[in-house]
Amino acid sequence: MNRTFTCSGTIFSLKTLLILLESYAAAFALLNIGSIPTENILGLVLFLFCFLFFSKVQKISGKIFCRQHAIGILFAVLYLAGAYSNLGGDFDNPLFTCFYLVMTFAGLCVLFGNVSAFFLLKLKPVSFCTQPRLLKKKTLALIFAGLLLAWLPWFLYNYPAVMTPDSLSQFSQATGLTPYSNHHPVAHTLFFQLFYSFGYGISHNVYTGIAFYTVAQMLITAAAETACLHLLARFGVRKSFLVLFFLFWALVPYHGIFAVTMWKDILFSVFLLLYGMSLFSLLMETENPKNTAAPSARNAETAGISSSENLSGKEAGRRLKFPAKQALPLKSLLLLAISGLGVCLFRSNGLYVFILMIPFVCFVFRKYLLPIAGVLLLTLALAFVWNGPGLDNLSAEKPAFTESLSIPLQQVARVIAQGRALTEEQETLLNQVCDISYVPEYYNPTLSDPIKALVSYNHPEYLEEHKGEFFRLWVELGLTYPMDYLEAFLEQTKGYWFPAAATLTTNEGISPNELGLSAQPILRGMLPAKISEILLKLPGILPLYGLLFSIGAFTWAALFFLFRCLTSGSRRFSLIFLPYLFVIATLLLATPVASDLRYAYPLILSLPLWLTAAFSQKNAGTESL
Repeated sequence: MNRTFTCSGTIFSLKTLLILLESYAAAFALLNIGSIPTENILGLVLFLFCFLFFSKVQKISGKIFCRQHAIGILFAVLYLAGAYSNLGGDFDNPLFTCFYLVMTFAGLCVLFGNVSAFFLLKLKPVSFCTQPRLLKKKTLALIFAGLLLAWLPWFLYNYPAVMTPDSLSQFSQATGLTPYSNHHPVAHTLFFQLFYSFGYGISHNVYTGIAFYTVAQMLITAAAETACLHLLARFGVRKSFLVLFFLFWALVPYHGIFAVTMWKDILFSVFLLLYGMSLFSLLMETENPKNTAAPSARNAETAGISSSENLSGKEAGRRLKFPAKQALPLKSLLLLAISGLGVCLFRSNGLYVFILMIPFVCFVFRKYLLPIAGVLLLTLALAFVWNGPGLDNLSAEKPAFTESLSIPLQQVARVIAQGRALTEEQETLLNQVCDISYVPEYYNPTLSDPIKALVSYNHPEYLEEHKGEFFRLWVELGLTYPMDYLEAFLEQTKGYWFPAAATLTTNEGISPNELGLSAQPILRGMLPAKISEILLKLPGILPLYGLLFSIGAFTWAALFFLFRCLTSGSRRFSLIFLPYLFVIATLLLATPVASDLRYAYPLILSLPLWLTAAFSQKNAGTESL
């Protein structure tokens, strides 16, 4: 029996009272986050809006299940962890501060929980997909040319390329001015050297040589994105969504700027897109296979086979035949190997991402374990050969040991910067590496480079020779000052999991250098400069559009849609999310910068792929993993 309370003719059910309490908590959180005074009339507006919205969610769902609120609770934890320092209510009394934080957290839980539940329910019948089809060669050519045409102004404006200190360092290595160093992957340096040497050999002009590499990168990126749209069309993604994905890649400014930027991160992101595409293709080909020469329409669609109106009779007959033993497609396996090798070689954390993916890929494709495991292990073996004997033969210098210690160094530095007490033994050990009196001056909560430089300019060899002692010191200080460690970690990483604007996004031209290189723009004058300035300022002006420049927003979106994929469709397609989320996870362990768009670019570039995976249940079976 549903209990009710009667007051002056008005009946309040327990459910209504609960919604009222949830609405009050949500309004409390919104007022606190927005720094809106409690006396402001907006408080009433927010309360009423929350009440009506929460009531609607209850009505359409019947009841709210715990699994629908789980992702909302995760978002509340992440938001509070990222913004807790500004949500304590400015009270001196810790009890009042704790009250404000607890109320804000409760409000965020119910707010994000109800919003998540609402979208999960509303998105349940949504499908990206219609009939699978093959895009015509003319359409593919137009997509490819359209992407290049959209990026062309950025190339002309930043001719011959966007080059930062990282790029200039690799240029020095590629031209023989300095030895090879694996601080930036040698594989990428050699890739640049290949195209630069070709361009320079033809023109005997340094800038033409650089431009040859830039054009090659643009062509490779555009080709990968065109191939991705073709794959999604085979899966049956609607034309309207394909157009939106094209516009996302063509018109959002950082895609065009990154396409002409000489960074390892760009081609690494392309390789991860191709890696995800190979997994997506394998999932399509192995979904509910039938060992028949003429599979049903359902199986044909699942395998990405076009309807007869889109395929010639000869082509349709060829594609409708399945191998008797359902062997995995050679093209997909080859793409898996090539893209996987690129992931391993083109960025240091790529190897860890690839290794983390191996058990998940083998599990999902366990019916085809031998060929899948063979390809993955062969790729991994080649990567190890390159990172060992390959780099030794090139006499490539290894990256400094401090480069892998961004988070630990930041945590120890924060303890010192906060003036915490150290034992005599701890202080003596730290002073063997650098004069710790300089640490408060050098410590930057969101950038580890100053502390790493302080160590590198003094005695980094002592740190490397006494790793065990410093590990014990790091553990001891962490146990003594856990909050300092936690705050250092949050400040150093929150740009990748908290939905705020990225601190570092794009660059222009060629950074000042001692090599004599300077920007040689073909598009000159005030007009191109103003257009570029306006385009890059729009995210800070236009609501919602600005989310496209927030790494944390993409991370939240990936987590949300992964949750949807796991709870309302073919869970096999959740595999597509993992490599991109593993990139974010590896950044949390070793990122040198709190928020740099290029480090998370694999997640951003591959949005069309993992977004489609979230809606895969319309064209995929509902079998479990």
